[in-house]
Amino acid sequence: MNAKEKSYTMALAALLLIGLSAAWAGYSSVATISASDIADFASVSPGSGLSLTGLKKNVWFYKNVFSVFTISKVNVSDIYVLVGVINMADLADDFRSLNLNVTLKKDTTVEDWGVISLEGGTGSVLLQATGLSGSPNLTVDIYVWGRPAKTGSATISLYCAVEPATGVSA
Repeated sequence: MNAKEKSYTMALAALLLIGLSAAWAGYSSVATISASDIADFASVSPGSGLSLTGLKKNVWFYKNVFSVFTISKVNVSDIYVLVGVINMADLADDFRSLNLNVTLKKDTTVEDWGVISLEGGTGSVLLQATGLSGSPNLTVDIYVWGRPAKTGSATISLYCAVEPATGVSA
């Protein structure tokens, strides 16, 4: 080994040692929180699917889909609702433009709304409902619009997660 190869090998060894020690330090300083006695505070049920058919290349479309998710048995006053697209990376090949206006409703009253956008780079939206009482039923409605890159059909796979908007003491 010449001097240049030795220097290169020593530099790599030093980087490896620094990386391992940083990883160990990060691992050993992780704090854990143990939460217990957390009761079910809501139930989420899937409703209408979001399947798009009859799409034409470069032709704008729109579709309203009501009750994509139903949230029931809410026994807290404030909640966060996270709605996202699971297969956003796959949809990037199928659409030139794709937007989902997501609305959280209590009966017919809009609680919150947000936009998931392919070209905006947002794959999820966090919504909030406050002042809930009496175990209300909430729905997630979606207005989807865009411009396909191909002719045919597409399925948008969505997820919904609900969390209480109040802190958990540990």
